[in-house]
Amino acid sequence: MNMKTLKTAIALFVFGAGMAQAVELPSGVTQDDVDSFIQAMLDNSCLVATDADGDTIETATGFDEEKLEIIVGYLIEQGQVTGIEAGEGIRLVNEACE
Repeated sequence: MNMKTLKTAIALFVFGAGMAQAVELPSGVTQDDVDSFIQAMLDNSCLVATDADGDTIETATGFDEEKLEIIVGYLIEQGQVTGIEAGEGIRLVNEACE
């Protein structure tokens, strides 16, 4: 997962932010997929700030960039992932993350 993928996911969220609605799991994504992504983020200090971090998440989950982009977009909508203020990347919003 590279920085371009993260920028796209964040941009998609910002573009759709005005459309408040209940968010179901995206097509082709299971709760197990989301849980695997969250666990990979927890194992990576809750942060993806570099391409190397993204590669770590991609390797840990076994998901391709498209699936990761879908999951990140979904979790941004759910408030479980947020953009990093100082730079590009994402952070998991979880009580285990400080």
